[in-house]
Amino acid sequence: MDKITSLVKAREEFVTQEKCERHLRDMRWPDGVTCPRCGSKRVTYMESRRKWQRECRYQFSVTAGTIFHKTYVDLPRCLMAIWLVCHSPKGISSAQLQRELGVTYKRPGT
Repeated sequence: MDKITSLVKAREEFVTQEKCERHLRDMRWPDGVTCPRCGSKRVTYMESRRKWQRECRYQFSVTAGTIFHKTYVDLPRCLMAIWLVCHSPKGISSAQLQRELGVTYKRPGT
């Protein structure tokens, strides 16, 4: 997220689930995807399930083992929230996040 320096660029970068997954993949595995269980780089991507699979049939997604795993809020909103918090010098209120992201306090995971 260091390369994203403006709100306009952040909104462009985090527009779809696929772009967010690609961004997380590149941040998490800059040298190529590795299995979180055994560390093997011999993995294949299953497009239909948006997961990787190792020869041993262990399947994992880009969010496995992260704060985003099993969250109810979509990745574009999660990453935008993180970007807004990190780039607000005086902080950002939960009410402001609510307005910016279009979520409510009642929504799980926010």
